[in-house]
Amino acid sequence: MKPAWHKLNLNLILLMLLVAGLSGLSVSGLLLIIKNNHELPLSNGEVLYLNRLTGQRTVRPVDFKPVAVMIDNATEIRPQSGLAAASLVYEALVEGGITRLMAVYNAADQVDKVGPVRSVRPYFLDWAAEYQPAFFHVGGSPQALETIDDYSIIDLNEMGAAEVYFVRGDRADWPHNVYTNSGLWQNIPAFKNRHLDFKPWEFTGALSVYCPEEDQAIVIDFSYFNYQVKWLYDCQSGRYQRFNGGVGHLDENGDQLSAAKVVVQFVKSWLIDAERLGLQTVGQGKAIIFQNGQVVSGSWQKDAAGSRTEFLDDAGQIVQFIPGNTWIEVIPPLTNVSY
Repeated sequence: MKPAWHKLNLNLILLMLLVAGLSGLSVSGLLLIIKNNHELPLSNGEVLYLNRLTGQRTVRPVDFKPVAVMIDNATEIRPQSGLAAASLVYEALVEGGITRLMAVYNAADQVDKVGPVRSVRPYFLDWAAEYQPAFFHVGGSPQALETIDDYSIIDLNEMGAAEVYFVRGDRADWPHNVYTNSGLWQNIPAFKNRHLDFKPWEFTGALSVYCPEEDQAIVIDFSYFNYQVKWLYDCQSGRYQRFNGGVGHLDENGDQLSAAKVVVQFVKSWLIDAERLGLQTVGQGKAIIFQNGQVVSGSWQKDAAGSRTEFLDDAGQIVQFIPGNTWIEVIPPLTNVSY
């Protein structure tokens, strides 16, 4: 079956016809507003606002002040806290075949506990720079700490003066017991009067949930089995359920981690030194996009460390994402991926 991401469901079509008729806009004009504008005025004086991280529309303005948090994914510390509330999560290898996560939120999000917070690697800084966030971490590799001041981010390192924005948990010993929360990050003075020029991805309207004829499972072998990732598509919810190391990956509060869309991004890799890995962040490469039970093989491109990563289909057109949270799985080119 051909991809149907451009097709809007009947309810949205009726809504567009109603709003277009009341506002004097054509349906095509209304679609352009929905796709490209941060505000969608309605005829009754109300406004729908765009969450630029997820593409979802809300009746309240979304104050765009991103927060990025480096989060541990060692087997022994799962389940983590706060991943279920993240708008985006990046996953990539660090040392020893383990993966690390970078979760991205809006500062206004209410999240009681996020972590354990861990150290940063330089490639995560390049992805974080796309959002110009308040960036939470506990130290980092020498390469990351040497360059972090070059980025347009608010650097919040627990191993320094920013320790007031972190708390200690009691589940494990340091450094696996460091957390933050929205009550702390919403008090960051540097957030005041901070206005960012950010280019969101292009988003579609709502879609009818698609159910493939066969169950869809995405399996990514990052290294050994404890770090194998599996995403199972649930056609009832239109979401992908996450499994890590052969078991359902839960948030500490018991919520099953899931995503509206999963992007697999293939990048070049190399050794920086005897232990540490380097990953490509700038340039272009292969990408596979999973959303609404369907698959697009395409590519990614990023022009500079601070520019936005864009995802293209195999015809070279910008991929339009469905609204909702995103997980981006960044892997070396020889990593085994099946779907």
